Amino acid sequence: MKSIRFAHRDQRGITLIEMTVAVALIGLIAAGIAMTISQVMAVNSNTSGKMVAIRQVQQAGDRVSKDVLQAGVVVHNSAGDPFSVSLTIPYFKDDVSGPQEKTIIVDYVIEGGELIRTYNDDGSGPITMVVARHINPAETSFVQVGDVYIFTVGAGFRGQTETREYEIKPRPGS
Repeated sequence: MKSIRFAHRDQRGITLIEMTVAVALIGLIAAGIAMTISQVMAVNSNTSGKMVAIRQVQQAGDRVSKDVLQAGVVVHNSAGDPFSVSLTIPYFKDDVSGPQEKTIIVDYVIEGGELIRTYNDDGSGPITMVVARHINPAETSFVQVGDVYIFTVGAGFRGQTETREYEIKPRPGS
């Protein structure tokens, strides 16, 4: 029986032209893959920055809205600052002599890009908490229009920004 040969005697491998074409094709494919990966990473980074900005704006809006709705007195400290608010919030506390109506004063300020909430709880000293970070003071304001408060808050992270406006109508009688 005769053996089958797949290569001719004078064929010894691939030519230089074939090798050059193969390397060029591999390079084009690698460049396409690298560009796709870099675009996906850039979109992911932008989306992440936008999500952080949105979340910070939501946190600020939720907290300020809740406090303004509970407040009996809202004072806008507008001495050159578009956002500086004091709220007087009534609450009941059980004492030895029974339930007592008390009030706490809640102050909001923006310092170093952070929305800070400070209040006194039963005279134990001020309690400070950061409500939201990455707040843009130039895009944040608190104004009264008639019987409604307009709280506008802006935040930015990694070049992505978000601004929202909250319309807060305080409880009747406040």
